[in-house]
Amino acid sequence: MTSPSSSMPVTSVPPSGSVFIDALLAGVKWGGTGPGTTVAYSFPYANGAATWAASYSSQNEPDTASGFDSNHQEAARQALQQWANVADLHFVETSETQTDVGDIRLAYTQTPGIAAWWGWASYPNAYWAAGGDVWVNAVHSAQDWAVGTDGFSSLMHEIGHALGLEHPFAGGTVLPASEDSEQH
Repeated sequence: MTSPSSSMPVTSVPPSGSVFIDALLAGVKWGGTGPGTTVAYSFPYANGAATWAASYSSQNEPDTASGFDSNHQEAARQALQQWANVADLHFVETSETQTDVGDIRLAYTQTPGIAAWWGWASYPNAYWAAGGDVWVNAVHSAQDWAVGTDGFSSLMHEIGHALGLEHPFAGGTVLPASEDSEQH
């Protein structure tokens, strides 16, 4: 079970040899060495208080955190389903308790110093409490996240990081500038 201080196992992902794939890989994925896995997700504060590890992250996101409203929870479910449609992943929603949380946790925060960002997420990590969590800047709590909106696209983007994908212009392998666009 995933707790506030640890997650399910993760596995290293070796480079594929294709710049078009490797430019997106953060080098880690949820689960074991085989294809596919089931990943639990949860919405902190949906059932009241949430429990966080004492040394969650240097950004202290939980200090200013709040839960997604029901519309944004539904948008997150739809975004996770979009990922499940194209990846060999199955997502299961879990209700948070003091000892059991999702591998991916989704919430708002008002963390100072990161106010210009829409949101951020951490790559999968079995030993770091923030691994796989998705944080959305609370200034976007009134934004429409329906499928096809910028809000939904941003949510899909952040969940991609939580699944082990990185920006194609960052990291050891980068996408050629001619291919680095929203079209690709």
